[in-house]
Amino acid sequence: MNEFDELKQLAADLDAEPLARIMVGHRELFHSNLLAWFYERLPEIADKVFPSSTPGPGSPREAVRELQNLDLVLVRPGARPVIIENKVFSVPTIAQLRDYDSKLAGWWDTPARRIVLSMTQTTPPLPAIQEDPDPTGWVFWSHGDLADRLDRALIDAGEGYEVETMRHYARLLRTLSRLVELARVKHPNEFAFLRPEILEAIPARQMKQGLEKMRAEHVATLLADNATGVLADSSMTHGTPIVTLRRRLPNDPDFSEVSFQYQAGQVRRLLVTREQGRGSEAKLAREAIANRRPEMFDLTSIHKALGTEPSDERPGFKHFDPDSIYRYVSASGVTVEQLIELGKSL
Repeated sequence: MNEFDELKQLAADLDAEPLARIMVGHRELFHSNLLAWFYERLPEIADKVFPSSTPGPGSPREAVRELQNLDLVLVRPGARPVIIENKVFSVPTIAQLRDYDSKLAGWWDTPARRIVLSMTQTTPPLPAIQEDPDPTGWVFWSHGDLADRLDRALIDAGEGYEVETMRHYARLLRTLSRLVELARVKHPNEFAFLRPEILEAIPARQMKQGLEKMRAEHVATLLADNATGVLADSSMTHGTPIVTLRRRLPNDPDFSEVSFQYQAGQVRRLLVTREQGRGSEAKLAREAIANRRPEMFDLTSIHKALGTEPSDERPGFKHFDPDSIYRYVSASGVTVEQLIELGKSL
């Protein structure tokens, strides 16, 4: 079976799984709530699944949700607390984990175990949980490994409702992990965004958007790694992914930032003006600045990186209130490699 046929089968399997239908609307919330329920309802089995830790002061057994924005905190008598930061389609960042570290300082007498449960690794990568059985820092735990642990712990657990629910959950994790793996960028000559035929093969709209969001975040990470001095980020706007490469302009009298954006068949050269405002008068003011600085909107670097032509340029200026003005080139099928080259020209 080739990868495209496998992806279609995985998407169909997820569409047929009731837990997946519940998951797509809530994502991290679903996983954290279900794991908290599992920890409390099946404690003996859960203790075989969740990583063991060295003895600590402990507290009465409890699964705490959203404690100071931490997804899940597991406590039990005689053990150090276990903190789980849960990511599904989002890519975990070291900056976010450092922010959590500052919140955790002084909470317990002994350091809590800190786990990122995620479909994707951080950049730079964290140590895998199997490599460091009892660390004091953050470690990476894949959903695929969680599925394996669930399967082993549930072998002789009988057939009750709670047990069968967790068996379904293990299958869901394994299927979703493989789907995410297939949707990630494997080579820079791939299209930056998922191909239309792949999106058409995924029935659930929210699943499509989750995978598109994950793919765009992965692309932004690759761009940031390959363009010195350029910031890269991604988001979803109007239901479509957008990747932005940006550079600050601290000394420019008119503009505070220049960027390239790729979204929905457009590659934009966008400038953020120092003046802010909304409505027709504000747009006229931005265009007056742009007409006075035409060199800032030259699209030659886009043509050089993408192989497009001046005939692909769209006339005039477009705006994003309250402070952005841009020109763009129509271009579909832009690759990660082309965006990397574009970032080097910024």
